Amino acid sequence: RCEVLGVRCDERRFLSPLTSHLSPSWAFSLIELIISMAILSVGLFAGIRVFPVGLGASKRAEMRSRATFAAQRTIESMKLTPWDDLGAGETTAEVDAFTVATRISQPTLEGLVDSTRLKAVEVSVAWTQDGRSRQISFVTYLRKPSS
Repeated sequence: RCEVLGVRCDERRFLSPLTSHLSPSWAFSLIELIISMAILSVGLFAGIRVFPVGLGASKRAEMRSRATFAAQRTIESMKLTPWDDLGAGETTAEVDAFTVATRISQPTLEGLVDSTRLKAVEVSVAWTQDGRSRQISFVTYLRKPSS
């Protein structure tokens, strides 16, 4: 054994005083490091590819929620409309980026005592997203208030 300028020397390798206690089994080789970096990069790349899918699903959910709110506003405004003004028929309106179609009709349900006191309201909301047309429909019944 020899010592030159504070560094111990050995026939096989040189060790500094700070790393002389480490054994070779604790050290990583360059090949192991490259393999671990490759595995890590494949995992990160796969994770990054998931983000656009999630963003698309989030955007679809947002548009569906907005369409539902547009339909709800339409139904709530019909509840405030006087009964005699709710005539049977269809109307279409543009609300924000949506086409809202409303159809009012007399229900044809069996077992109704007085079908003239009830109206069926169908609200369909349509929009285009990602080059595809989408639609959501709601049906409710309005009852004539008691006099």
